[in-house]
Amino acid sequence: MDLLKPEPVDDDSSYELSLRPKLLREYIGQHKVKANLEISLEAARKRHDTLDHVLLFGPPGLGKTTLANIIANEMGSDIRTTSGPALERAGDLVGILLNLEQRDILFIDEIHRLPAPVEEVLYAATTNMTGAVSTRPTKATTMLTSRRPPSSGQTGNARSQRLER
Repeated sequence: MDLLKPEPVDDDSSYELSLRPKLLREYIGQHKVKANLEISLEAARKRHDTLDHVLLFGPPGLGKTTLANIIANEMGSDIRTTSGPALERAGDLVGILLNLEQRDILFIDEIHRLPAPVEEVLYAATTNMTGAVSTRPTKATTMLTSRRPPSSGQTGNARSQRLER
């Protein structure tokens, strides 16, 4: 093993994840977003319910993925991660939705790159997470990220948070 070569070492990804903040109080920056998320997280905890759907948007490198993982940790939920380009067909998304457990968080990175048919299934699922795609009720949260700001009507019932430099 040569540590001077640019190829990733087997344990790089787990080491990188351990460097990321786990809780909102450890997250540095994005004060307005943090304040809004603190209110939403506390309200969901007091209701003993899941967090509403969330859309985080802004340029790359501002912490959207980190915030999604923080929210999962704060809610004591498991997070299922995918990306817009990975969901080529509606069936790809349906398979993920059917495997969500109660209180799971579905994190879809680069949502702006979803194909239109997959987007329609996602919209239906987020509009009514209890049985929109399956017959078994699932109360889950979707976390979406995009580099682009949402157009009106694009977010459905998601709360959008703009991350800034």
